[in-house]
Amino acid sequence: MVKHFSSYLLFSILNSGITFVISVFLARSLSVESFGIIGIFLAVLYFVKPLANFNTIGLVPINKVELNHNDFQIFANNYFSLQVILFFILFSLSLFFYQIFPEYKFLILFLPFLSFIMTFTEFHNSELIQDKNSTQYGLFILINRIFILFFTVVFIKILNFDWTAYLWALLLAESITLLIRFNKNFISLKKFSFLLNKNEIKNIMIYGLPLFVALLAGWGLNQSDKFIVLHYFSLKEVAFYTVAYSLGVIINTINQALTNTVVPIIYNALKENRAKKLIKKYTLYYAVIISIIIFFIGISAKYFIPLFYGKEYIESITIIILISVAFGFNGIYRVSGLVIEYYKLNVLKTKLVFIAMLINLIVSILLINLYGIFAPAIGTIIAYIFLAFSSQYYGYKILKEQSETIY
Repeated sequence: MVKHFSSYLLFSILNSGITFVISVFLARSLSVESFGIIGIFLAVLYFVKPLANFNTIGLVPINKVELNHNDFQIFANNYFSLQVILFFILFSLSLFFYQIFPEYKFLILFLPFLSFIMTFTEFHNSELIQDKNSTQYGLFILINRIFILFFTVVFIKILNFDWTAYLWALLLAESITLLIRFNKNFISLKKFSFLLNKNEIKNIMIYGLPLFVALLAGWGLNQSDKFIVLHYFSLKEVAFYTVAYSLGVIINTINQALTNTVVPIIYNALKENRAKKLIKKYTLYYAVIISIIIFFIGISAKYFIPLFYGKEYIESITIIILISVAFGFNGIYRVSGLVIEYYKLNVLKTKLVFIAMLINLIVSILLINLYGIFAPAIGTIIAYIFLAFSSQYYGYKILKEQSETIY
C-alpha cells in the first residue's frame, strides 16, 4: 500500500505543480476578468463531463472487481457504445444552445468533444487504479498536464490567442494523451466492438439514473459558489475563486492519491466483509496528513500569492484557506463514501449530496451580507462537514447491517 500511495502522491505533486504553473501563467497573461471566464468554463465542464457518461464512471471499478475478464469486456463494449450515443445527443443539444447563445460558441461547441474524450480517459484511469498500476496512471496524467502547459504557452505567447487558448490546449492535450493510452495499454478500448445489450444497458442506466439526479446536486455543491459570486459581485471576484480552486487542486490530488490507493484494498475487503477497521485507519491517517498540509497552505499563502499571481489576487488568500479546509473534509467523505459506492446505494448518495448542496446554497446566500465574497466558501465548508460525518454514519451502519446479515 505504501508503495502505491507514494507513487500516487509523487505524481500528484508533479501534476499539481504543473497545474499551478498553468494557473499562474494564465493569471499573469490574461486580464482578471478573462481568468474569471476560464473559471466559469471549468465550472460548466465539471457538470457536462459526467453528463457525457450518465455519471456512471463509478461502475467501472466495481465491475472490475466482480466480473471476469470476458464479462468485463462485454461491459466495456456496452459502456463505450452508450457513450457514442450520448455524445451525439449532447452534441445535438450544443447545436441547439449555440443558436440561443451564439456569444458563447467556444464554450458550447467545445464541451461535447472535450467531455467525450475525458469519458474514455476516466474509464482507463479507473482500470489502472483497480489494477494497482499507479505508475502508468500517474505518467498518463503527467503527460497530459505537460501538453496542456505547452499548448497554452504556444497559443498565448506565439499565436496571441485570448482566453480560448486554454480550451484549445485542453482539447489537443486530452486527444493526444488518449491516443498514447490507446497505443500503450488501453486494452478494453482496443478490443471495443459496438454492442448494445439490453440487460447491460439497463444495468448501466439503473446505476446511473439516481446519480444523474445527484449530478446537479454535486455541481451545486462544488461549483455554484462561482456563479453566486458572479451574481452578487463580478468576474474579478470569480477570478479569486478560480485561483482558490486551482490551488485547492493540491488538496484534491492528495484526496485522489489516497482514494486511488485504498479503492482496490477497501473494495476487496468489503467483498470479504473485513473493511471496518481499514476505513477507520485510513480516515485517521488522512485527517492527520491533510491538517498539516492545510496549515502549511494557510501560513504560506500570504507570501506566494502576491509573488506568483500578483497583488491584485491578495483578496483570494482567505478564500484559498477556506476552500482548502472544505476539500479536506471532502477527502474524509471520499474514504467513508466508498462503502456507499460499493453497495451501489446511489439513492442514498444522491440524498446526501442533494442535502449538502442545499446547505451550501442556503448558507452561502444567507451569509453574503455578513461575510461578502467569503460567504460561498464558508457554505462549501459546512456542506462538506455534513457530507463527511453523514457518510461516516451511514458507512458504518451499512457495514454493521452487512455483518449481521452474514452471521
